[in-house]
Amino acid sequence: MQLELEKIKVILATNNENKIKEIEHILGKERFEFLNLKQIGFFEDILENGDSFCENALIKAKKIFQLNKKYWVIADDSGLEVPYLNNEPGIYSARYASNHDDKKNMEKLLNKLDDALGDDRCGRFVCAICCILDENTCFALEGEVWGRILREPKGENGFGYDPVMFYPEKNKTFAEMTFAEKNEISHRSDALRKLKIKIDSYLEGKDGNSGIK
Repeated sequence: MQLELEKIKVILATNNENKIKEIEHILGKERFEFLNLKQIGFFEDILENGDSFCENALIKAKKIFQLNKKYWVIADDSGLEVPYLNNEPGIYSARYASNHDDKKNMEKLLNKLDDALGDDRCGRFVCAICCILDENTCFALEGEVWGRILREPKGENGFGYDPVMFYPEKNKTFAEMTFAEKNEISHRSDALRKLKIKIDSYLEGKDGNSGIK
């Protein structure tokens, strides 16, 4: 008789259902038990005052890890960078025009790109993921996906800047894609797949510790 392995408990430093679904889909619920912030009774706002997506992800991960060091913690920070705008909105993506108001944030972006043509409308979604396993083990990975900023939103799915980010290979915006289509190519799925490789290697005893800085 084969004994069922106890699942590893992982706190996800978010309550965003879209993010949680992506993480569960790629890392798999067979081996992990995922808990969101509401489930651990955490309702505070975490001050994300880092200078990069990676720094902000680490800030969130460390804050949650300090509450319960028995569990792993995964945190991410993501956004849109447009080289033509000196990489705006960048780490301010969620509060570019108004805090977590996707419509206002998109309007500000499109207004700033009003005169931009061709390659000047290119941008990339970036996702930095930090995973703390214990006080001596921390993995930080980054994923990205490039596209072109349209002049008006298209599609009803997704969130954030998905309706204005056009992905030529699928001839769709991210908001026009199904969940499965988006999972194939998104910046978060890119980072998560890299993280999965690190975790698999760690669990097999092949990966050294990177430490928490």
